[in-house]
Amino acid sequence: MEWVGLANYEEISRDRIVPIAYTNVTIWTIIATAPVLISLVLACMLNEEIRGRAIFETLICLPIVLSGAATGFIFKFVFQRDWGLLNTILGSIGLAQLQRAWLGVPQLVIYMCMLAGDWGYIPYCTILFLAAVRSIPRDLYEAAKIDGAGGLTAFRYITLPMLKRAFAVIMIITIVFSLRVFDIIYVITRTGRNPFTETPATYIYDRSFKVYRFGYGSAMAVLLFIITFAVSQIYLKLNK
Repeated sequence: MEWVGLANYEEISRDRIVPIAYTNVTIWTIIATAPVLISLVLACMLNEEIRGRAIFETLICLPIVLSGAATGFIFKFVFQRDWGLLNTILGSIGLAQLQRAWLGVPQLVIYMCMLAGDWGYIPYCTILFLAAVRSIPRDLYEAAKIDGAGGLTAFRYITLPMLKRAFAVIMIITIVFSLRVFDIIYVITRTGRNPFTETPATYIYDRSFKVYRFGYGSAMAVLLFIITFAVSQIYLKLNK
């Protein structure tokens, strides 16, 4: 063992895989904002007095109890070409022409991993939004209704402003989860060396535990922490 100083960081700056990994995780982070918006809509719907609301809330909570690895295993079978659930459903409803090897097209794999991640992440965000929505005083909605405000007006001028803090927290969690995504990609692809699915976390794992370059992997982990912290702080500053 020898002291190498900043040599690992210099190597990172020349590593052609690093920009690819951060490009992929940036795309993942941007697309991950869509599930947040879906979660907000679901939370507002569940906040209303609808029949069977308790059942819907229970069903939404079920994916949360599964780990990312378990979710990855489930969706790996869902996306199988010959007997996967997705192709089976497409065939049964007369859309056999859309069947394909979802995990066999390198450009599609990252989006399949995103779908798997969203299956567990949308319920998680929904529960957080639902808790925040239910903390809003009902008096505000009743006063708005008396003044003639409709549902969309109340949502725009009451719900959204009151959810500003919750939205900021959920977006920070989304950014952090997206930047460090690993388990779902690893389980579904069983490798991080596909350039279309490489992320900083999979590359750190590859360098550290496959070629045993622990110093290089640690340097990348430090860089990932700095980037995650910086992005989170910038987002918080912009939302003050």
